[in-house]
Amino acid sequence: MGLNCTFAFFTTTAIALAVYLQTASDSIAGGDAGELVAEGCTLGIAHPPGYPLFTIIVYFITSLGKHYLQNLSPAYLVNASSCLFGSIASGLVAATVYEISTNLRLEDEKDQPIVRQSSSIAAGLMCAFSPLLWQYNTSAEVFALHNLF
Repeated sequence: MGLNCTFAFFTTTAIALAVYLQTASDSIAGGDAGELVAEGCTLGIAHPPGYPLFTIIVYFITSLGKHYLQNLSPAYLVNASSCLFGSIASGLVAATVYEISTNLRLEDEKDQPIVRQSSSIAAGLMCAFSPLLWQYNTSAEVFALHNLF
């Protein structure tokens, strides 16, 4: 991954994360979020398929929050982790678009880096701010982690 690809990844991730954190719910947003946070805090088993990796991540995050971030609710900590997962996923979309576009041949060779960078960042941000992904990436849902993988 070259310097320009890394720039596209980090730029997209930083912009998406900043916006996500500003719009993240500070409590339980709805859907399965309440069950997933509650089961994660106690290492319980959520509805099938149970989401064991997500449950372990929630347990780890909320345990650290109890000791180091007492003023933040467990729900907000899990929402913020979904923001992180979703923004990294969007950054990976940008990096993937950049790498794919390096194989394209444009007529004007000097314009390729800026075209590749701007198009890859735009693709990553369009992914990040599509309504459904934005909703799932700012609340305690497993979909942000799924998107990251």
